[in-house]
Formats: sequence, structure tokens, C-alpha cells
Amino acid sequence: ILVKGNHGKGSLQARSEVFATSVHEKQGFENYVEYWLCDIPCDGESVVASICSSFTSEQYESVPAYDFLMSLGKKPNCQSYYQFFVSGCKHVGVDVVPFLDYMFMTDFIISNYDRHLNNFGLLRDTETLEYIGCAPIFDSGDSFFGRLEGVPSGRELLNLNCNSFYSKELDMLKVVKNSSLVDITKLPEVSILDCLLSHDSMISDDKRSRICSAYTQKIEYFEVFQKNPSKFFDYKYRK
Repeated sequence: ILVKGNHGKGSLQARSEVFATSVHEKQGFENYVEYWLCDIPCDGESVVASICSSFTSEQYESVPAYDFLMSLGKKPNCQSYYQFFVSGCKHVGVDVVPFLDYMFMTDFIISNYDRHLNNFGLLRDTETLEYIGCAPIFDSGDSFFGRLEGVPSGRELLNLNCNSFYSKELDMLKVVKNSSLVDITKLPEVSILDCLLSHDSMISDDKRSRICSAYTQKIEYFEVFQKNPSKFFDYKYRK
């Protein structure tokens, strides 16, 4: 069992983990870590944290994408790190593209900017060292602008930075092969997010409203991405 606290005051990271769980559950996606909220004692008071079961064991170990990439040797200049990772996984018998497609799209919707290369990876048998598939999606705590002073809105939401294979959210979406893997009609209602955030006294009513509005806008933009990608990626549309 893993217990995870929060950066700074409040419990936005823990609540983001729980909301991400709701996203995957409603999508019917199975390869994710389920998070719950829990109260833990800290400096004489009770604070809200997230809790989950470990997805590793004596039989299976997690190999972060970064470590897997390092094991592949020198990257060809003609390939991006994303392409290098995908081709390396294919070489060991793991098709990661559908998993990455789904993860990149749901990260966009919940504005999880921190999908760095130690934040996802592969599972490996500890005895045979055979790769058996993708590690489940975990650690979505840096969603919904928890580390920002303000909350972006409107077209600002189409120009967000991220920490992953690419430095922009839209560049992550550009490599998606199958945009239908996320069903927009099965995303959690904004009221669920609003209720979840309303129980954190450190989140002002104004910020909660802005986060909920950003989530709604992200869903609207995602619908454009699915139906008309050329428009979505057009610079004039983003302005």
C-alpha cells in the first residue's frame, strides 16, 4: 500500500489522483492504478492524502520509460525519443502505441503536465526478465494546475507546456494514432470535479470555478481534436 501526500498546502494532488481514477473507470480502461482519499496524521493534525495498492510484486517489477530508453543504446538521429521508445518496445514484443494514445489523450483532458519518463513504463517478470506489457497509469497528481498561481483559460489551454517526450501538450496529441480510444460521452461530469474540489478548504471558490471551467473547455477542445484534427492543430485556431 502506498500513501502519497501533496506539494504545498491543500489536497489538490490527492484529489487529482482520485479524479483521474474516475476518468479511467468510466472509460472502461483497465490498466490503471486506483486511488482513494485517506486522512493521515501530520504535525499534530489530520491531512488528506491519496492511497493506492502497489502494482509491483516479487514477480513483477516496473521499468520506467527512461531506464528502458537508456537500455536501448544510442538513439538514431532520424528518430524522436517517442519513436525510439515505441520501436524499442516493439522489439521486445510490447505494442505500447494504444496505451500511449489513451494516456496522452486523458492527460490532455485533465491537464496533467507531468508525464515525465519516470512516470510510466513497462512491467517485467523478475525471474525471466521478459517484458510483459505496459505498467498501469499512475501518478496523475500534477493535474488541474496545482502548481500554478493561476488557471489558464480559453485558447491558453491549447498552448500549455508539459514534461514528457515533448514539451507541449499539443505535440503529445500529434503522435496519437487512434483518437477514438477515449469516449467523450463517458468522461466524468464537471459536477463530480466541483464536488471533489469543494472539500478542500485551501482551494478558493474562484479557483475551483476556474479549474472546472478549464476542464469543460478541455473536453470541448478534445471534441474538436477528434472530429477535425486539422482545425485543432491550426495555428490560427489556437490563437
